[in-house]
Amino acid sequence: MREPCDQATRTRALSDLQTTFLVEAGAGTGKTRLLVERFVSCLLACGSVRRVVAITFTDKAAGELRLRVRARLRSLVERSEPRSERWCVLREALRDIDQAPISTIHAFAARLLRESPLEAGVDPAFKQLDALGGRLLFDRLWDEWLALVLQPEAEGHAAAGDGALAASREAVSMLLEAGMAIGVLYAAARRLFSDRFDLRAGDSPGGASGLTGARQSLLASADELVLALEEQTAFACAMCGDHADKGFLAALDCGAQADRVRGARQGSIHRLVAAVASLPVVSPKAGVAKNWGGKEGKDAFQERCAAVRALRESILEEYGAALAEDILRTARTFVEWAARAQLQRGYLDFADLLGRLRDAVRAHRGLRERWQQAFDYILIDEFQDTDPLQAEIVLLLAEDGARAANWREVALKPGKLFVVGDPKQSIYRFRRADIGMYDDVKDLILRNGGELLSISQNFRTVPSVVTWVNQVFETVIGEDAAPRRQPEYVPLAAFRPEPGGLTAAPGDAAPRVAVVCGPSVEPRAEELRRAEAEALAR
Repeated sequence: MREPCDQATRTRALSDLQTTFLVEAGAGTGKTRLLVERFVSCLLACGSVRRVVAITFTDKAAGELRLRVRARLRSLVERSEPRSERWCVLREALRDIDQAPISTIHAFAARLLRESPLEAGVDPAFKQLDALGGRLLFDRLWDEWLALVLQPEAEGHAAAGDGALAASREAVSMLLEAGMAIGVLYAAARRLFSDRFDLRAGDSPGGASGLTGARQSLLASADELVLALEEQTAFACAMCGDHADKGFLAALDCGAQADRVRGARQGSIHRLVAAVASLPVVSPKAGVAKNWGGKEGKDAFQERCAAVRALRESILEEYGAALAEDILRTARTFVEWAARAQLQRGYLDFADLLGRLRDAVRAHRGLRERWQQAFDYILIDEFQDTDPLQAEIVLLLAEDGARAANWREVALKPGKLFVVGDPKQSIYRFRRADIGMYDDVKDLILRNGGELLSISQNFRTVPSVVTWVNQVFETVIGEDAAPRRQPEYVPLAAFRPEPGGLTAAPGDAAPRVAVVCGPSVEPRAEELRRAEAEALAR
């Protein structure tokens, strides 16, 4: 039987258990089978299925991986010498396969937290929320918090006198006065709540709010703006020889608003900024040079107009930045309140599972060492979809001892960690997957004496299609390749023959792939499916 072109690499990945590997495997290269075989090798080396961790991205993938490991163990038991040591290990593993830590990272985290709830600071009987449950509880907590903030006198809200809530009440009132929709604050809170374990302790709300802190600066800038408006108007009246000139008329119109800005200065900061925002400005091209005594006169006029525009933009930008600071500060206050409330009620969402495990592994070195000793091997699939919290947990558990203060200082135990991924398929940035993090972990593995392996034999696709894919993506991806942004393209090699005895397109001949162009106007999904079916029928 013909061997894959990268068989030597595959054999090394399966047999060398003393080296940490990061295996980059393209589409259709049999990475799940590779993971199953590595799992079996690790099992035979350590003797217990409970000591080999296998983590993948989804519950479905984890279930499939467990089934494939079970099938492989059953096959090996049948082919092993009965009552031999190998047979006994395989048979026991087959019996205990349902207790094997083969799961998603969230299920793995829940398992460890339930084993050591006190050190992790969680309820031993915590209830694990799925994505929908987490969203529903978040919305319920949001409604409760808003009631505390906006209706402090409501019955049962004894905590309304809390200092943080009182500050939030003031901040929300100010934001609403500024014309902000409450949905803006909700969106900010939702995002921060999802990422709350990435927030640094030093980022906690405190001190003067953005708008309060910026008030004096905004008032001073408004005074400068009024003076600039008056100077612009005075210059126009003195220098323009034609009062029908568009620049002159625009300057007068703009200057007429100076009193409005000056009057708004006595009211709220929001009223002042609204007056500044509605201020008309003179176009950089307004004015005919001859009406201003020539080009030099018009340039001098435009310099004054530019000063007005710059001051106006500066005020609006400073106000916007201060408002954004207040939104984030208030959202952060909610996040801290909601995180405490959720934990006190005994609920953990996906972020809690990872964040609280990460915090426990990082802070309690005795606990970290105990968990390190519980597992001899850690196998990670789809590593390109791993977010920073997940990567930090895995690296700390794969450490040789419990000495590192953070994951970047980890000295990996040789051979304990085995990572499989395809950086080209890193498409879950919205779920916090980060190609930059992938590259950082790759660098750490290599610094620790690990190796990067690449498997490229594709078992899924025929040569003519693989040839076309390589030609297209070597160009598309190759032109955009850059560290921490876009990985290089690694060409695939087809294993399957062409159907019906055909041969692959030779050399630079066109491969057997037809590109069907759809309508120029963006069609609906059903129209695309119909067009695709018609193209196949032809």
